Amino acid sequence: GEIREPDTTESAQVWVDELMNLAYGDVPPRRRFKVFVNPAGGQGKGVQLFEKKVKPILLAAHGEVDTVITKYSKHALELAQECALDFDALLTVSGDGLVFEVLNGFRKRPDAAEAFSLPVCPIPAGSGNALSISLLGPKDGPDVAVAALNAIKGRRMPYDLCSFTQDGETSVSFLSQAIGLMADLDLGTENMCFLLIPSNWTYGRPRFRYREHGAPFNTSIMGLGGLMACKRWMGDARFIAGFLRGVASNKPCAMTLSIKVANRDKAKMVETLQEFKAGPKPATNATSVPENTENTIAPRYAEEDVNTPGWFTFDKPVLYVYSGTMTYVSRDLMAFPVALPSDGMVDITVQELVPRPLMVKMISGGETGEQFWLPTIAQTQSHTPPSNLIMPPKSTAAEKKPASTAGKAPAKAPDSAKKTAAKATASGAADGEKKKRKKTRKETYSSYIYKVLKQVHPDTGISNKAMAILNSFVNDIFERIAEEASRLASYSKKSTISSREIQTSVRLILPGELSKHAISEGTKSVTKFSAGAGGK
Repeated sequence: GEIREPDTTESAQVWVDELMNLAYGDVPPRRRFKVFVNPAGGQGKGVQLFEKKVKPILLAAHGEVDTVITKYSKHALELAQECALDFDALLTVSGDGLVFEVLNGFRKRPDAAEAFSLPVCPIPAGSGNALSISLLGPKDGPDVAVAALNAIKGRRMPYDLCSFTQDGETSVSFLSQAIGLMADLDLGTENMCFLLIPSNWTYGRPRFRYREHGAPFNTSIMGLGGLMACKRWMGDARFIAGFLRGVASNKPCAMTLSIKVANRDKAKMVETLQEFKAGPKPATNATSVPENTENTIAPRYAEEDVNTPGWFTFDKPVLYVYSGTMTYVSRDLMAFPVALPSDGMVDITVQELVPRPLMVKMISGGETGEQFWLPTIAQTQSHTPPSNLIMPPKSTAAEKKPASTAGKAPAKAPDSAKKTAAKATASGAADGEKKKRKKTRKETYSSYIYKVLKQVHPDTGISNKAMAILNSFVNDIFERIAEEASRLASYSKKSTISSREIQTSVRLILPGELSKHAISEGTKSVTKFSAGAGGK
Protein backbone atom coordinates (compact mmCIF):
# COMPACT_ATOMS: atom_id res chain seq x y z
CA GLY A 1 0.00 0.00 0.00
CA GLU A 2 0.86 3.65 -0.11
CA ILE A 3 2.39 5.30 2.98
CA ARG A 4 1.20 8.88 3.38
CA GLU A 5 3.11 11.41 5.43
CA PRO A 6 0.82 12.94 8.08
CA ASP A 7 0.65 16.66 8.72
CA THR A 8 3.36 16.94 11.38
CA THR A 9 2.16 20.27 12.75
CA GLU A 10 -1.47 19.20 13.05
CA SER A 11 -0.59 15.88 14.70
CA ALA A 12 1.74 17.54 17.16
CA GLN A 13 -0.94 20.04 18.12
CA VAL A 14 -3.47 17.27 18.71
CA TRP A 15 -0.95 15.48 20.92
CA VAL A 16 -0.17 18.66 22.87
CA ASP A 17 -3.86 19.45 23.37
CA GLU A 18 -4.54 15.95 24.65
CA LEU A 19 -1.56 16.10 27.01
CA MET A 20 -2.61 19.50 28.39
CA ASN A 21 -6.14 18.22 28.89
CA LEU A 22 -4.83 15.26 30.89
CA ALA A 23 -2.53 17.51 32.93
CA TYR A 24 -4.92 20.38 33.70
CA GLY A 25 -8.45 19.18 32.98
CA ASP A 26 -10.79 22.16 33.33
CA VAL A 27 -8.18 24.24 35.20
CA PRO A 28 -6.94 27.10 33.00
CA PRO A 29 -3.14 26.96 32.49
CA ARG A 30 -0.66 29.83 32.40
CA ARG A 31 -2.06 31.59 35.42
CA ARG A 32 -1.11 35.11 36.48
CA PHE A 33 0.25 35.19 40.02
CA LYS A 34 0.51 38.08 42.44
CA VAL A 35 3.06 37.08 45.10
CA PHE A 36 3.59 38.65 48.54
CA VAL A 37 6.82 37.51 50.22
CA ASN A 38 7.52 38.10 53.91
CA PRO A 39 11.33 38.19 54.31
CA ALA A 40 11.09 37.90 58.11
CA GLY A 41 8.72 34.95 58.29
CA GLY A 42 9.77 31.62 59.78
CA GLN A 43 13.54 31.21 59.67
CA GLY A 44 13.91 34.38 57.61
CA LYS A 45 14.27 32.37 54.40
CA GLY A 46 11.12 33.54 52.64
CA VAL A 47 12.89 35.31 49.78
CA GLN A 48 15.42 32.52 49.37
CA LEU A 49 12.73 29.81 49.30
CA PHE A 50 10.69 31.69 46.75
CA GLU A 51 13.55 32.54 44.39
CA LYS A 52 15.20 29.11 44.46
CA LYS A 53 12.26 26.70 44.79
CA VAL A 54 8.90 28.32 44.12
CA LYS A 55 9.47 30.82 41.33
CA PRO A 56 11.22 28.32 38.99
CA ILE A 57 8.19 26.00 39.26
CA LEU A 58 5.77 28.83 38.48
CA LEU A 59 7.83 29.93 35.48
CA ALA A 60 8.18 26.35 34.23
CA ALA A 61 4.37 26.26 34.04
CA HIS A 62 4.50 29.47 31.92
CA GLY A 63 2.95 31.50 34.72
CA GLU A 64 3.22 35.27 34.97
CA VAL A 65 4.76 36.25 38.30
CA ASP A 66 4.47 39.68 39.92
CA THR A 67 6.40 39.69 43.20
CA VAL A 68 6.24 42.16 46.10
CA ILE A 69 8.45 41.78 49.18
CA THR A 70 6.74 43.16 52.27
CA LYS A 71 8.67 45.74 54.28
CA TYR A 72 6.83 46.06 57.59
CA SER A 73 3.97 44.69 59.66
CA LYS A 74 0.55 44.97 57.93
CA HIS A 75 2.22 45.94 54.65
CA ALA A 76 0.40 43.04 52.97
CA LEU A 77 -2.91 44.37 54.32
CA GLU A 78 -2.26 47.72 52.63
CA LEU A 79 -1.19 46.04 49.39
CA ALA A 80 -4.28 43.80 49.30
CA GLN A 81 -6.50 46.81 49.95
CA GLU A 82 -5.05 48.87 47.11
CA CYS A 83 -3.66 46.52 44.42
CA ALA A 84 -5.30 45.98 41.03
CA LEU A 85 -7.17 42.68 40.76
CA ASP A 86 -5.50 41.73 37.48
CA PHE A 87 -4.30 38.27 38.53
CA ASP A 88 -5.68 34.74 38.80
CA ALA A 89 -4.33 33.86 42.25
CA LEU A 90 -2.56 35.57 45.13
CA LEU A 91 0.34 33.68 46.72
CA THR A 92 1.60 34.41 50.24
CA VAL A 93 5.14 33.23 50.98
CA SER A 94 5.12 33.27 54.78
CA GLY A 95 3.15 31.78 57.63
CA ASP A 96 -0.55 32.23 58.34
CA GLY A 97 -0.14 35.85 59.44
CA LEU A 98 0.29 37.11 55.88
CA VAL A 99 -2.91 35.36 54.78
CA PHE A 100 -4.71 37.09 57.65
CA GLU A 101 -3.43 40.46 56.45
CA VAL A 102 -4.48 39.79 52.85
CA LEU A 103 -8.04 38.77 53.76
CA ASN A 104 -8.53 41.80 55.98
CA GLY A 105 -7.15 43.99 53.21
CA PHE A 106 -9.72 42.50 50.84
CA ARG A 107 -12.46 43.21 53.39
CA LYS A 108 -11.70 46.94 53.36
CA ARG A 109 -11.93 47.28 49.58
CA PRO A 110 -14.97 48.87 47.93
CA ASP A 111 -14.97 45.89 45.53
CA ALA A 112 -14.54 43.35 48.33
CA ALA A 113 -16.83 40.82 46.64
CA GLU A 114 -14.61 40.66 43.57
CA ALA A 115 -11.45 40.50 45.68
CA PHE A 116 -12.75 37.62 47.79
CA SER A 117 -13.61 35.68 44.63
CA LEU A 118 -9.88 35.39 43.85
CA PRO A 119 -8.10 32.37 45.37
CA VAL A 120 -5.41 32.85 48.00
CA CYS A 121 -2.67 30.18 47.90
CA PRO A 122 -0.33 29.81 50.92
CA ILE A 123 3.32 28.93 50.33
CA PRO A 124 4.52 27.58 53.73
CA ALA A 125 7.48 29.65 54.94
CA GLY A 126 6.41 30.44 58.52
CA SER A 127 6.50 28.70 61.87
CA GLY A 128 2.96 27.28 61.81
CA ASN A 129 1.67 27.07 58.21
CA ALA A 130 -1.69 25.75 59.41
CA LEU A 131 -3.62 26.77 56.29
CA SER A 132 -1.24 24.94 53.96
CA ILE A 133 -1.29 21.85 56.19
CA SER A 134 -5.10 21.87 56.34
CA LEU A 135 -5.31 22.14 52.54
CA LEU A 136 -2.57 19.67 51.57
CA GLY A 137 -2.27 17.44 54.64
CA PRO A 138 0.43 17.13 57.34
CA LYS A 139 2.82 15.34 54.96
CA ASP A 140 2.70 17.70 51.96
CA GLY A 141 1.54 20.85 53.75
CA PRO A 142 5.05 22.05 54.74
CA ASP A 143 6.45 21.36 51.23
CA VAL A 144 6.84 24.59 49.24
CA ALA A 145 7.12 22.67 45.94
CA VAL A 146 3.78 20.92 46.49
CA ALA A 147 2.23 24.26 47.48
CA ALA A 148 3.54 25.82 44.25
CA LEU A 149 2.03 22.97 42.24
CA ASN A 150 -1.26 23.54 44.05
CA ALA A 151 -1.16 27.19 42.97
CA ILE A 152 -0.60 26.11 39.35
CA LYS A 153 -3.14 23.31 39.06
CA GLY A 154 -5.40 23.64 42.11
CA ARG A 155 -9.10 24.36 41.83
CA ARG A 156 -10.73 27.32 43.46
CA MET A 157 -12.81 26.33 46.48
CA PRO A 158 -15.06 28.25 48.88
CA TYR A 159 -14.15 28.41 52.56
CA ASP A 160 -15.62 29.88 55.72
CA LEU A 161 -14.59 33.16 57.28
CA CYS A 162 -15.39 34.32 60.80
CA SER A 163 -15.74 37.90 61.94
CA PHE A 164 -14.74 38.99 65.43
CA THR A 165 -14.78 42.33 67.19
CA GLN A 166 -12.19 43.34 69.77
CA ASP A 167 -11.83 46.83 71.26
CA GLY A 168 -14.37 48.11 68.75
CA GLU A 169 -12.43 46.88 65.70
CA THR A 170 -13.86 44.12 63.50
CA SER A 171 -11.63 41.72 61.59
CA VAL A 172 -12.12 38.52 59.63
CA SER A 173 -10.44 35.27 60.62
CA PHE A 174 -9.86 32.22 58.45
CA LEU A 175 -8.08 29.92 60.91
CA SER A 176 -8.64 30.07 64.67
CA GLN A 177 -9.48 32.24 67.64
CA ALA A 178 -8.15 31.47 71.11
CA ILE A 179 -8.58 32.52 74.73
CA GLY A 180 -6.50 31.26 77.64
CA LEU A 181 -3.83 28.58 77.30
CA MET A 182 -4.10 28.19 73.51
CA ALA A 183 -3.55 31.93 73.04
CA ASP A 184 -0.66 32.04 75.50
CA LEU A 185 1.19 29.12 73.90
CA ASP A 186 1.19 30.98 70.57
CA LEU A 187 1.86 34.58 71.59
CA GLY A 188 3.98 33.54 74.56
CA THR A 189 6.41 31.41 72.51
CA GLU A 190 7.29 33.75 69.66
CA ASN A 191 10.63 34.34 71.36
CA MET A 192 11.24 30.58 71.23
CA CYS A 193 11.25 30.31 67.42
CA PHE A 194 15.02 30.33 67.78
CA LEU A 195 16.55 28.88 70.93
CA LEU A 196 20.12 29.40 72.10
CA ILE A 197 21.28 25.82 72.60
CA PRO A 198 24.70 24.84 74.01
CA SER A 199 26.29 21.92 72.21
CA ASN A 200 29.62 20.10 72.20
CA TRP A 201 32.47 21.71 70.29
CA THR A 202 33.23 20.09 66.93
CA TYR A 203 36.36 20.33 64.83
CA GLY A 204 36.36 22.07 61.48
CA ARG A 205 34.25 25.10 60.70
CA PRO A 206 30.67 24.60 61.86
CA ARG A 207 28.02 26.98 60.54
CA PHE A 208 24.87 27.93 62.42
CA ARG A 209 22.61 30.31 60.54
CA TYR A 210 19.99 32.41 62.22
CA ARG A 211 18.19 35.70 61.83
CA GLU A 212 18.33 38.44 64.42
CA HIS A 213 15.45 40.91 64.52
CA GLY A 214 16.20 43.77 62.14
CA ALA A 215 19.50 42.19 61.03
CA PRO A 216 20.42 40.20 57.93
CA PHE A 217 20.82 36.44 57.87
CA ASN A 218 24.11 35.78 59.66
CA THR A 219 26.47 33.08 60.83
CA SER A 220 27.35 33.16 64.52
CA ILE A 221 29.58 30.97 66.68
CA MET A 222 30.28 31.69 70.33
CA GLY A 223 32.98 29.51 71.92
CA LEU A 224 33.72 29.38 75.62
CA GLY A 225 35.58 26.75 77.61
CA GLY A 226 35.29 24.09 74.91
CA LEU A 227 31.56 24.69 74.48
CA MET A 228 29.65 26.35 71.69
CA ALA A 229 26.21 27.95 71.68
CA CYS A 230 24.06 28.08 68.58
CA LYS A 231 20.55 29.12 67.68
CA ARG A 232 18.37 26.27 66.45
CA TRP A 233 15.05 26.67 64.67
CA MET A 234 12.16 25.17 66.64
CA GLY A 235 9.38 25.77 64.11
CA ASP A 236 5.95 24.62 65.24
CA ALA A 237 7.57 22.55 68.02
CA ARG A 238 7.52 25.75 70.07
CA PHE A 239 3.79 25.21 70.52
CA ILE A 240 4.49 21.94 72.37
CA ALA A 241 6.88 23.75 74.69
CA GLY A 242 4.30 26.49 75.24
CA PHE A 243 1.63 23.90 75.97
CA LEU A 244 3.83 22.25 78.62
CA ARG A 245 4.50 25.61 80.22
CA GLY A 246 0.78 26.36 80.33
CA VAL A 247 0.03 22.96 81.83
CA ALA A 248 2.59 23.62 84.56
CA SER A 249 0.77 26.81 85.61
CA ASN A 250 -2.71 25.32 84.98
CA LYS A 251 -4.34 28.73 85.38
CA PRO A 252 -8.06 29.06 84.54
CA CYS A 253 -9.51 31.90 82.46
CA ALA A 254 -11.56 34.56 84.20
CA MET A 255 -14.42 34.64 81.71
CA THR A 256 -18.06 33.90 80.99
CA LEU A 257 -18.63 31.96 77.77
CA SER A 258 -21.95 31.94 75.93
CA ILE A 259 -22.39 30.23 72.56
CA LYS A 260 -25.21 30.30 70.03
CA VAL A 261 -25.25 26.56 69.44
CA ALA A 262 -26.08 24.81 66.18
CA ASN A 263 -24.81 21.37 67.17
CA ARG A 264 -23.35 19.83 70.36
CA ASP A 265 -23.59 16.16 69.39
CA LYS A 266 -20.07 14.83 68.68
CA ALA A 267 -21.38 11.67 67.02
CA LYS A 268 -23.54 13.75 64.68
CA MET A 269 -20.54 15.93 63.80
CA VAL A 270 -18.54 12.83 62.81
CA GLU A 271 -21.47 11.51 60.79
CA THR A 272 -21.69 14.80 58.87
CA LEU A 273 -17.95 14.66 58.18
CA GLN A 274 -18.20 11.10 56.84
CA GLU A 275 -21.11 12.07 54.59
CA PHE A 276 -19.05 14.95 53.22
CA LYS A 277 -16.09 12.66 52.45
CA ALA A 278 -18.29 10.01 50.84
CA GLY A 279 -20.26 12.50 48.73
CA PRO A 280 -19.32 13.98 45.35
CA LYS A 281 -16.46 16.44 45.33
CA PRO A 282 -17.65 20.02 44.92
CA ALA A 283 -17.06 21.48 41.58
CA THR A 284 -15.23 24.24 41.04
CA ASN A 285 -13.72 26.96 39.35
CA ALA A 286 -16.50 29.51 39.67
CA THR A 287 -17.42 30.99 43.02
CA SER A 288 -20.54 33.10 43.39
CA VAL A 289 -20.42 36.01 45.81
CA PRO A 290 -23.09 38.45 46.98
CA GLU A 291 -23.09 41.95 45.57
CA ASN A 292 -22.67 43.64 48.94
CA THR A 293 -20.26 42.43 51.64
CA GLU A 294 -20.38 45.35 54.07
CA ASN A 295 -23.72 44.32 55.59
CA THR A 296 -22.72 40.67 55.97
CA ILE A 297 -19.48 41.12 57.88
CA ALA A 298 -20.96 42.29 61.19
CA PRO A 299 -21.47 39.61 63.86
CA ARG A 300 -24.96 38.18 63.52
CA TYR A 301 -25.57 37.51 67.22
CA ALA A 302 -23.60 40.34 68.86
CA GLU A 303 -26.63 42.06 70.40
CA GLU A 304 -28.79 39.00 71.07
CA ASP A 305 -29.74 38.13 74.65
CA VAL A 306 -27.81 35.04 75.77
CA ASN A 307 -30.79 33.95 77.87
CA THR A 308 -32.94 33.33 74.79
CA PRO A 309 -33.45 29.74 73.52
CA GLY A 310 -30.56 28.29 71.54
CA TRP A 311 -27.83 29.81 73.69
CA PHE A 312 -25.52 27.72 75.88
CA THR A 313 -23.49 29.15 78.78
CA PHE A 314 -20.50 27.16 80.04
CA ASP A 315 -20.55 27.25 83.86
CA LYS A 316 -17.33 25.38 84.76
CA PRO A 317 -13.78 26.73 85.21
CA VAL A 318 -12.23 27.00 81.76
CA LEU A 319 -8.57 26.43 80.85
CA TYR A 320 -8.95 27.57 77.26
CA VAL A 321 -11.43 28.24 74.47
CA TYR A 322 -10.35 27.41 70.94
CA SER A 323 -12.45 27.92 67.82
CA GLY A 324 -11.67 27.55 64.15
CA THR A 325 -12.75 26.59 60.66
CA MET A 326 -9.67 24.63 59.51
CA THR A 327 -8.74 21.10 60.57
CA TYR A 328 -5.09 21.60 61.55
CA VAL A 329 -3.44 24.41 63.48
CA SER A 330 0.00 22.76 63.19
CA ARG A 331 1.45 19.46 61.99
CA ASP A 332 1.14 18.03 65.49
CA LEU A 333 -2.35 19.24 66.36
CA MET A 334 -5.56 18.44 64.54
CA ALA A 335 -7.47 20.86 66.72
CA PHE A 336 -10.79 20.67 64.85
CA PRO A 337 -11.02 17.15 63.37
CA VAL A 338 -14.63 17.49 62.16
CA ALA A 339 -14.28 20.97 60.65
CA LEU A 340 -15.42 21.36 57.04
CA PRO A 341 -14.15 24.17 54.80
CA SER A 342 -17.51 25.62 53.79
CA ASP A 343 -20.37 24.31 55.93
CA GLY A 344 -21.15 27.69 57.49
CA MET A 345 -20.01 26.53 60.93
CA VAL A 346 -17.23 27.45 63.33
CA ASP A 347 -16.04 24.60 65.55
CA ILE A 348 -15.59 25.62 69.21
CA THR A 349 -13.55 23.60 71.72
CA VAL A 350 -13.91 24.38 75.43
CA GLN A 351 -11.42 22.68 77.77
CA GLU A 352 -12.51 22.64 81.37
CA LEU A 353 -9.92 22.77 84.15
CA VAL A 354 -8.51 19.28 84.77
CA PRO A 355 -5.50 17.82 86.65
CA ARG A 356 -2.12 18.39 85.05
CA PRO A 357 -1.32 14.70 84.36
CA LEU A 358 -4.39 14.44 82.15
CA MET A 359 -3.37 17.55 80.23
CA VAL A 360 0.14 16.16 79.63
CA LYS A 361 -1.31 12.93 78.27
CA MET A 362 -3.41 14.95 75.81
CA ILE A 363 -0.25 15.65 73.80
CA SER A 364 -0.31 12.05 72.60
CA GLY A 365 -2.75 11.67 69.73
CA GLY A 366 -3.07 15.39 69.02
CA GLU A 367 -1.91 14.93 65.43
CA THR A 368 -4.91 12.67 64.74
CA GLY A 369 -7.49 14.61 66.77
CA GLU A 370 -7.97 11.97 69.48
CA GLN A 371 -8.62 14.67 72.09
CA PHE A 372 -11.97 15.32 70.37
CA TRP A 373 -13.53 12.42 72.30
CA LEU A 374 -12.30 13.39 75.76
CA PRO A 375 -15.24 13.97 78.13
CA THR A 376 -13.54 17.05 79.62
CA ILE A 377 -13.62 18.80 76.24
CA ALA A 378 -16.93 20.35 75.21
CA GLN A 379 -17.21 20.48 71.41
CA THR A 380 -19.84 22.70 69.80
CA GLN A 381 -20.57 24.13 66.38
CA SER A 382 -21.98 27.59 65.82
CA HIS A 383 -23.03 29.46 62.69
CA THR A 384 -20.49 31.79 61.10
CA PRO A 385 -21.82 35.11 59.82
CA PRO A 386 -22.61 34.77 56.09
CA SER A 387 -19.90 36.23 53.90
CA ASN A 388 -19.14 36.19 50.25
CA LEU A 389 -17.17 32.95 50.39
CA ILE A 390 -19.40 30.98 52.76
CA MET A 391 -21.77 28.34 51.45
CA PRO A 392 -25.25 28.07 53.02
CA PRO A 393 -25.27 25.89 56.15
CA LYS A 394 -26.51 22.35 55.69
CA SER A 395 -30.04 21.85 57.00
CA THR A 396 -29.08 18.73 58.96
CA ALA A 397 -26.58 20.68 61.03
CA ALA A 398 -28.40 24.00 61.18
CA GLU A 399 -31.86 22.77 62.16
CA LYS A 400 -30.85 20.09 64.66
CA LYS A 401 -31.53 21.07 68.24
CA PRO A 402 -28.82 20.50 70.83
CA ALA A 403 -28.93 17.04 72.34
CA SER A 404 -30.22 17.07 75.89
CA THR A 405 -27.17 15.39 77.35
CA ALA A 406 -24.44 16.48 74.94
CA GLY A 407 -21.66 18.59 76.39
CA LYS A 408 -22.52 17.86 80.01
CA ALA A 409 -19.78 16.89 82.42
CA PRO A 410 -19.47 13.18 83.26
CA ALA A 411 -21.85 12.10 86.01
CA LYS A 412 -20.40 12.43 89.48
CA ALA A 413 -20.30 9.49 91.85
CA PRO A 414 -22.95 9.62 94.63
CA ASP A 415 -21.77 11.08 97.91
CA SER A 416 -22.80 7.92 99.74
CA ALA A 417 -20.55 5.81 97.53
CA LYS A 418 -17.65 8.17 98.15
CA LYS A 419 -18.17 8.03 101.92
CA THR A 420 -18.40 4.24 101.90
CA ALA A 421 -15.19 3.93 99.92
CA ALA A 422 -13.47 6.42 102.19
CA LYS A 423 -14.51 4.54 105.33
CA ALA A 424 -13.38 1.21 103.92
CA THR A 425 -10.02 2.65 103.00
CA ALA A 426 -9.59 4.34 106.37
CA SER A 427 -10.52 1.29 108.44
CA GLY A 428 -8.76 -1.30 106.32
CA ALA A 429 -5.47 0.51 105.79
CA ALA A 430 -4.96 2.59 108.93
CA ASP A 431 -2.41 0.21 110.42
CA GLY A 432 -0.63 -0.13 107.09
CA GLU A 433 -0.30 3.65 106.71
CA LYS A 434 1.27 3.96 110.16
CA LYS A 435 3.79 1.30 109.30
CA LYS A 436 4.58 3.04 106.01
CA ARG A 437 5.16 6.34 107.77
CA LYS A 438 7.61 4.68 110.18
CA LYS A 439 9.44 3.04 107.29
CA THR A 440 9.72 6.35 105.44
CA ARG A 441 11.89 7.80 108.22
CA LYS A 442 14.43 5.03 107.65
CA GLU A 443 14.74 5.57 103.90
CA THR A 444 17.92 6.81 102.26
CA TYR A 445 18.35 9.47 99.63
CA SER A 446 18.59 6.73 97.01
CA SER A 447 15.24 5.25 97.93
CA TYR A 448 13.63 8.69 98.06
CA ILE A 449 14.94 9.55 94.60
CA TYR A 450 13.71 6.18 93.37
CA LYS A 451 10.22 7.10 94.55
CA VAL A 452 10.39 10.39 92.67
CA LEU A 453 11.59 8.59 89.55
CA LYS A 454 8.75 6.14 89.89
CA GLN A 455 6.25 8.98 90.16
CA VAL A 456 7.30 10.51 86.84
CA HIS A 457 8.17 7.35 84.94
CA PRO A 458 6.62 7.43 81.41
CA ASP A 459 4.77 4.18 82.09
CA THR A 460 2.95 5.58 85.11
CA GLY A 461 2.51 9.22 84.10
CA ILE A 462 3.24 12.36 86.10
CA SER A 463 1.76 12.57 89.57
CA ASN A 464 0.40 15.70 91.23
CA LYS A 465 3.28 15.63 93.72
CA ALA A 466 5.85 15.50 90.95
CA MET A 467 4.13 18.33 89.09
CA ALA A 468 4.17 20.42 92.27
CA ILE A 469 7.95 20.04 92.38
CA LEU A 470 8.16 20.77 88.65
CA ASN A 471 6.37 24.10 89.07
CA SER A 472 9.16 25.50 91.21
CA PHE A 473 11.85 25.14 88.55
CA VAL A 474 9.82 25.24 85.34
CA ASN A 475 12.19 27.64 83.53
CA ASP A 476 15.21 25.41 84.11
CA ILE A 477 13.42 22.35 82.84
CA PHE A 478 12.49 24.02 79.55
CA GLU A 479 16.12 24.96 78.91
CA ARG A 480 17.17 21.37 79.51
CA ILE A 481 14.38 20.07 77.29
CA ALA A 482 15.46 22.41 74.50
CA GLU A 483 19.09 21.31 74.86
CA GLU A 484 18.23 17.62 74.78
CA ALA A 485 15.81 18.07 71.87
CA SER A 486 18.53 19.86 69.92
CA ARG A 487 20.91 16.98 70.55
CA LEU A 488 18.32 14.41 69.43
CA ALA A 489 17.66 16.41 66.27
CA SER A 490 21.37 16.54 65.46
CA TYR A 491 21.62 12.75 65.93
CA SER A 492 18.88 12.38 63.31
CA LYS A 493 20.60 14.95 61.08
CA LYS A 494 17.59 17.26 61.21
CA SER A 495 17.78 21.04 61.02
CA THR A 496 14.42 21.45 62.77
CA ILE A 497 13.33 20.35 66.23
CA SER A 498 10.05 18.46 65.91
CA SER A 499 7.50 17.66 68.60
CA ARG A 500 8.81 14.10 68.70
CA GLU A 501 12.18 15.32 69.94
CA ILE A 502 10.43 17.58 72.48
CA GLN A 503 8.30 14.74 73.87
CA THR A 504 11.24 12.33 73.99
CA SER A 505 13.30 14.93 75.83
CA VAL A 506 10.58 15.38 78.44
CA ARG A 507 10.55 11.66 79.12
CA LEU A 508 14.33 11.48 79.33
CA ILE A 509 15.00 14.58 81.40
CA LEU A 510 12.04 15.03 83.72
CA PRO A 511 12.80 12.17 86.15
CA GLY A 512 16.44 13.16 86.57
CA GLU A 513 15.66 16.85 86.88
CA LEU A 514 13.08 16.20 89.58
CA SER A 515 15.45 14.02 91.58
CA LYS A 516 18.27 16.57 91.19
CA HIS A 517 15.94 19.34 92.30
CA ALA A 518 14.83 17.30 95.30
CA ILE A 519 18.45 17.18 96.53
CA SER A 520 19.88 20.55 95.46
CA GLU A 521 16.91 22.80 96.20
CA GLY A 522 15.85 21.06 99.41
CA THR A 523 12.10 20.59 99.16
CA LYS A 524 10.16 20.29 102.40
CA SER A 525 9.93 16.54 102.29
CA VAL A 526 13.67 16.13 101.73
CA THR A 527 14.49 18.65 104.45
CA LYS A 528 12.31 16.78 106.91
CA PHE A 529 13.87 13.50 105.96
CA SER A 530 17.46 14.75 106.21
CA ALA A 531 16.78 16.31 109.62
CA GLY A 532 15.38 13.03 110.90
CA ALA A 533 18.19 10.96 109.40
CA GLY A 534 20.91 13.27 110.75
CA GLY A 535 20.06 12.46 114.37
CA LYS A 536 20.67 8.78 113.95
